[in-house]
Amino acid sequence: MMTNECRHDTDVIRQGGMSRTLLYTPGLESISLQNWYARRTVFLILSGPSLATFDLAQLNQRGIVTFGVNNSWAVHRPTLWTCVDPPGRFHDVGWKDPGITKLVPLYHRNRRLRVKEPDGRFRRSQFFVRDMPAVFFYARSTHFDPDTFFTEPAINWGNPTEETDVLGIKGGRSVMLAALRLIHYLGFRVVFLLGADFKMSTEAERNYAFEQGRTKHAINHNNRLYHALDRRFAELRKRFHNFWVFNCTPDSGLKSLPYYPYEKAIEYARTECSKPMDTAGWYDSSNKPKPAANDQQNPLDERREHERQKYVKLAGENQKYGATNHGRDAIELVEKLKPEYVIDLGCGRNEWVKMLRQRLPGVRADGVDFAFDEADIKAPMHQLPLEDDCADVVTAFDSLEHLLPDEVDAVLDEIARILKPGGTIIASICYRPSRIKVDGEGLHPTVQSEQWWMSKLARFGEVRREGRYLCASA
Repeated sequence: MMTNECRHDTDVIRQGGMSRTLLYTPGLESISLQNWYARRTVFLILSGPSLATFDLAQLNQRGIVTFGVNNSWAVHRPTLWTCVDPPGRFHDVGWKDPGITKLVPLYHRNRRLRVKEPDGRFRRSQFFVRDMPAVFFYARSTHFDPDTFFTEPAINWGNPTEETDVLGIKGGRSVMLAALRLIHYLGFRVVFLLGADFKMSTEAERNYAFEQGRTKHAINHNNRLYHALDRRFAELRKRFHNFWVFNCTPDSGLKSLPYYPYEKAIEYARTECSKPMDTAGWYDSSNKPKPAANDQQNPLDERREHERQKYVKLAGENQKYGATNHGRDAIELVEKLKPEYVIDLGCGRNEWVKMLRQRLPGVRADGVDFAFDEADIKAPMHQLPLEDDCADVVTAFDSLEHLLPDEVDAVLDEIARILKPGGTIIASICYRPSRIKVDGEGLHPTVQSEQWWMSKLARFGEVRREGRYLCASA
């Protein structure tokens, strides 16, 4: 039998004789929602006053998932939500909303909600958290360690008031830590923060995005907590693996996470579901997709293979071809960006990547080419065997002009797919026909002006010239 109240979340698990899985139903059946949102993007909705300045209606578009905390659900109705403080602090309408999936500490399972009467007084509700729709429970841990934060089975939210963590920070519990851990557990890989002001003031008209007063003591406590969280996130960021967190809050006190404009975050998050839903013909059996015949080949693929054979022939006949390092002067540009992973497209004999590894040994880098065996990844630029949002920097040194005109946009789409939000593309491009010919044919199918290429690269952000290189990033 379960007792009605338990001192810690882990006490609930021991009393029920259950293993330490992450989530539980109101009936204390263990479930797993790990990677439920695999490789997707989420907006973490915090409660800073700047939240009220965003056009939050943009978050209601298809493809966009939001994760709220505390009473931020009074400002925006989220897809998912969590808290760590007692449930009576949070508006009962949010608790009762079946459209919000609520992830709640096990310790709160048997605690009552509160209701606010029309005269402003509060009373205990007849309902417990366990009675609410769409609610799941998680066990909390009480010792913050950046090395185990993303792997321990319980959800960490900081340390008890009198305990010091491995960073020397005393106490410092926060729902934001729990939310970030749950987001990672659910499989999200790109996180955009809204309302992460990370600063309070006794002189501010409002310290939250909703009506809520704060005493001077509470304001001082919160500001100390923000400082501690900033340090913790700086350490956690070093341990992110295929996981990216960006702060969309202008003038935020949170400095350890990079800034990303809200408008671009919306555009990034909605891309996969942005096309119109044309329903005509979907129910018609006559419109079933026809299987491609084995003896038929896409004309564009035939042309690509024709081009590839030129480079295969050149590679075998001329050992110098493909070895020119057109990116030698771009090493410093890359170094300033402090990337973790760099992809070089059309790398030829991979000389630039070899130089990058020598100059910046802490940076991972791979060269991609469809004809040269020296490439780390042998593949065409329009079909890269790489995960979404994996590269901080993509380079293309004198390679884009080698694309067929009909595949330029497809390659740029592929670059956009693998480039992280806020990532950078660096390219050098030849704007004239090639001097080298193979069987009478040149090697630059797409000869266009610099202005034409700049207009193409503008999809990645404002295009700027750095020496002979074109660079674009958000």
